[in-house]
Amino acid sequence: MNRAKYICTTILLILLPLSCKSAPKQEMERANSAIEQSRRVSASKYAPEDFNAAKELYAAAEKDIEKKEYDAAREKALGAEQKARAAYFNSLKAFGKEQSEITGSAQKNAKTANAHNLFPEKFQAAEELNRAVEQDLQKLQEISERIRQIEVEKNEVPKKKAKQS
Repeated sequence: MNRAKYICTTILLILLPLSCKSAPKQEMERANSAIEQSRRVSASKYAPEDFNAAKELYAAAEKDIEKKEYDAAREKALGAEQKARAAYFNSLKAFGKEQSEITGSAQKNAKTANAHNLFPEKFQAAEELNRAVEQDLQKLQEISERIRQIEVEKNEVPKKKAKQS
């Protein structure tokens, strides 16, 4: 009788943590939020690869949750968030670059039309604004690169821990 109790207790102790796993609600909310943010900056136009990958990972995570495969869902939700954040920053960079090119082209056209002589103050203000946009674009690229580095480092930590175990 004691042996049967011991076996039942052991089985329950092994199965209990498995049955207590929960759906990755926070991870899914963060991924969904990141996807919505990237959608608002036209990621489907400016960073379609990252944006589509984020949506696909999110959909796969939802399917894993339906199958109660929470670890796989959690991993996919984290991947979806990462891809959506990449889409967001890549969209901002691409949009900034596009706007900078448009501004530069308009500035050249204005100079060709002799606007720098006709409206020197406005032309100078436009040049200063264009330089500010270029500087902001450069800062955005630096921030985006740093975020990518952090993402890579964040992904490396679990791998190093797994190797040490």
